[in-house]
Amino acid sequence: MAAERDEGKRLAYRNILLNAVRDARQSYDETLRFLRVLEQLQPEHVEVLRAYAAEPAESNTLIGGSRRHTLGNRLPEMPAEHVDDLVVQLEDLRLTTGSLQGMVTGPSAVDLRPLITPFGRRFLMYVVDAE
Repeated sequence: MAAERDEGKRLAYRNILLNAVRDARQSYDETLRFLRVLEQLQPEHVEVLRAYAAEPAESNTLIGGSRRHTLGNRLPEMPAEHVDDLVVQLEDLRLTTGSLQGMVTGPSAVDLRPLITPFGRRFLMYVVDAE
């Protein structure tokens, strides 16, 4: 942890450990899980998580849209195939869930926050807010 090169990741480690010390209700097992997941993340994973957590823009259609398209618009500098790979990895870590494929209603297409798992929401408090 101390040798971590990424400043955002060092801040996230700090936030996780400080919270574990300050809050006696924080589960030891969940703290370990946070640390293990953080160890596996790269800065690009955090960018994708931020894109999931972003406030949705107004949907210009009620008919339908694509969550994949929304995520791509939020990460225009990343190749789509790379984003897809990062999404699968985040799902494997149980930070996100649900398909980005297919058509959904316009409001559902622009709001990716429901795809973040409860564990992912707790984890985001330390990681995304750390930077």
